[in-house]
Amino acid sequence: MGIRITSFWHVAVYSLGVCIIAAGGPLLVLWHMLGWLPHFLLVGVCLVVTICVLSIALPLSIIAINSIRVINGTVDSLNRLVKFDALTGVLSRNHFLAYCEAKRAEGGYLLLLDADHFKKINDLHGHEAGDFALKHIAQAITEVFAPWGQIGRLGGEEFAARLPGLSFAQAELLAATVCTKLRNQGFEYEGRQICPTLSVGLVPETGRGTLANVLRRADRCLYQAKSHGRDCYVAEEAAAGLAAQAA
Repeated sequence: MGIRITSFWHVAVYSLGVCIIAAGGPLLVLWHMLGWLPHFLLVGVCLVVTICVLSIALPLSIIAINSIRVINGTVDSLNRLVKFDALTGVLSRNHFLAYCEAKRAEGGYLLLLDADHFKKINDLHGHEAGDFALKHIAQAITEVFAPWGQIGRLGGEEFAARLPGLSFAQAELLAATVCTKLRNQGFEYEGRQICPTLSVGLVPETGRGTLANVLRRADRCLYQAKSHGRDCYVAEEAAAGLAAQAA
């Protein structure tokens, strides 16, 4: 995986190691020559060589290794910005969809979750309150679904959860749980209580067809949930199509 240098403590340790290696080589060679060099000359040469090597190796190793630390930190920051949504901390759209593709063969369920009347939150309380609402929703979704799979933000106020290997009963229970959790646990913003709710579309992942088709099916279920009054989930049943369920 390569050297990972993420703090100045790492820089100091690696620099010291470089200096010991750089100075130790000449010292060992000269020690080996002790048999045919006078002792006073050996000591003098050792001191001169060691001082010269350290005067070069120490600053250069600190500069070089500290540069590696900075580069590592920058790469880690960029990777996090690309992989995770900056506002909510869940997976970004592209990385979530890549996870879904990788888990298609494992079956389970895909859920689309959309905040209800989100525009009203922005209009009544301001966009900062809307950001707080998105963080609150993401936290609730993460608490419910994270032990079972991955969560992503697809855009705006729409989230998704991929739950590999779960049965319909398990996925249905989690969908009902997240609706209830949000309904009953709002957040306070500037002295006002805000309780966002979710509409959820729930579909099985069979591994057949394309991921885009699975998302379209989930989106149809989500639309049904909106049509049935919101704050609920709609599950796509294996044979009978769509059925609205109260959360």
